[in-house]
Amino acid sequence: MKLPLSQTIVFKLSLSHAPIPGTNPLTYAAAHGPNYLVYDDHRDAPPGFAVRVGKKASIYLVDKLVARKKLKIPVGLASGKKGNDKPISLTDARIKAWDLIKVAITHGANPKDIAVQIEASELTLGQVWDQYAGHLTSRAQPAKANSMASLAKARQKLKDWEHRKVRLIGSDEIIKRFDFHAIAQGHRTAAEAMGRWATGAVDKAIELEIHNPHSAMRSPSLVYNPFTVLRTEGKYRTPAQLVNTVISNLKTAISGTYHSFKFDKYIHRYLAEVQYRFNRRYDLKAILARLLRAAVLTGARPERVIRAAELGA
Repeated sequence: MKLPLSQTIVFKLSLSHAPIPGTNPLTYAAAHGPNYLVYDDHRDAPPGFAVRVGKKASIYLVDKLVARKKLKIPVGLASGKKGNDKPISLTDARIKAWDLIKVAITHGANPKDIAVQIEASELTLGQVWDQYAGHLTSRAQPAKANSMASLAKARQKLKDWEHRKVRLIGSDEIIKRFDFHAIAQGHRTAAEAMGRWATGAVDKAIELEIHNPHSAMRSPSLVYNPFTVLRTEGKYRTPAQLVNTVISNLKTAISGTYHSFKFDKYIHRYLAEVQYRFNRRYDLKAILARLLRAAVLTGARPERVIRAAELGA
């Protein structure tokens, strides 16, 4: 049936109050089926806009032929109860219906199906990590083992977010997680590595999402990197601060291990020792085994050869 709908009429629609077209004033009678459609004949209504009246709820929808396909496009709740949906006004429903029709014509598909496809295509953080790790190991110059170990540690700190959609991870909880590791746990360097690795992983996913949606005829499902909030909020130390930290750690390492030494003569050896540990900091458990292996595999060297290294020969 067709008639110019008003908000008052929409609220009156029910299975026991089905309007009788052509009556003036409009009269109602009980419906003969489990539901019925009332098409909106108002001048502001898009073609095919209607209200489907059921037992528990009335739903706004568009019943329209698009690209030779009969589509029933849900618009919103008119009255009654349907999950957590809230009723929208007739005016808003008409405006929304026009927008949904444009989407349907552009993509040749029901906007509801498009939304489902986007939801299914949205990446979880775990998928982003897997994607990024695959990129790092398969590129022309693969990442080194130390870098992949660092990435794995960063991922471990966010393990409970593996199955969460990246789009739904909030800025506040990212800052809270960073502060937990940096302040509460006292692991600022590890927290910064966590943030930087996560930012890089999501950036790569966004870069790939620029290309993927075209073949699927959908909009990109990931366009914003929530981890950039750490940079925005100044959570990372500046290069000058990092240099000061390295120098401080160096002084602590040397003064805490050695009581005295000839600075001018042996400083390069002590710096080399610190450098050896620093370059292997991501796998400290294996550092002794690696050192022993290098000592065993290295042949005997006369003192003059060892001393030659000090002279740069």
